[in-house]
Amino acid sequence: MIIRKLILMLIIISTALTAEEPSSVKHSVSEFFPGLISPPAVDLALPEDFIVDTFEKRINNDIKMSGPVLWGTKEQIEAFHEHKDLTQPIIIVSLSSKVAQIGPNSFSIEKSLSESPKRRPFSMDKYMWGDYPILVLRVLKDNKLYQSAYIGLNMEGGHAAFLAIITPASENDTLDTPCPVWDNLIKNTKLLTEQEMLKIHGYELLEGITTYEMVGEKIKVTAEKDINGKHQLAVFILTDGVKIKDIGDAFIGFKGGEWKKGEYLVKLPITLEINNKYSIVNQCIIPILLKTVDQFSVPTSELKHDSNVLVQEIDLDFDRLSE
Repeated sequence: MIIRKLILMLIIISTALTAEEPSSVKHSVSEFFPGLISPPAVDLALPEDFIVDTFEKRINNDIKMSGPVLWGTKEQIEAFHEHKDLTQPIIIVSLSSKVAQIGPNSFSIEKSLSESPKRRPFSMDKYMWGDYPILVLRVLKDNKLYQSAYIGLNMEGGHAAFLAIITPASENDTLDTPCPVWDNLIKNTKLLTEQEMLKIHGYELLEGITTYEMVGEKIKVTAEKDINGKHQLAVFILTDGVKIKDIGDAFIGFKGGEWKKGEYLVKLPITLEINNKYSIVNQCIIPILLKTVDQFSVPTSELKHDSNVLVQEIDLDFDRLSE
């Protein structure tokens, strides 16, 4: 059995080291589903100029899914708030309080909709955004088409998001009347890549460095192997609102998936305590791609003499690797 020592350095306070800001992602689902811990890991097929705002006219800067939000251009959202006629569609988004996801691709409302008598032209279609089920409803009332959709969030409890599009006034619609903004969103939204999915859930992986973010608070973890075969794992706190509550034993595995498949992946169980406008205790496992370096980015000798550094030794078993 090959067991190698890996030094774990917990940086309680770090002012010299700062996080590298992740690049902005167009239509980040974290922004378009604000407040959701695990938003759907998809690339929303929305126009580039769409933004997200509150349904009620904003009285502060806090936008959450606890109330409906709006997707649309700035001009159309302002028109909606001012009760003016729309010239382009906007979309209302909320968490459904009445409809739940059942299983991998069904919803609690499907049976009743299928069996109920239809007093108006109506259609119900199902799509998939990767492994996220979509139920699209269309109904024609007074020659105007109304469209809505439920998105299964694949979350414990069966939570589903509800979307409804508001279009400019029309009196000549049919069930097949095209709406490019809506049609493109439903039919062309795709799953994110593996790296983008990790990012949506707060993980930014580079070789040797993982930045983890949750509700605005950040830590950074580095994992390095030097030319002498020594291993160093360091945890840096990057924002004031997060504390390390507990750290488990790090272990080594192989990277699964397609990206970086087969490379060494260090995994660190950690419990974070977050205190900002939220109060959260979060248990997670931080994955870090092991990087081979000539010398450690931050010398161990310097860290050991830092009063803000706690140094521990961790055994990594390279003979028992897991994905």
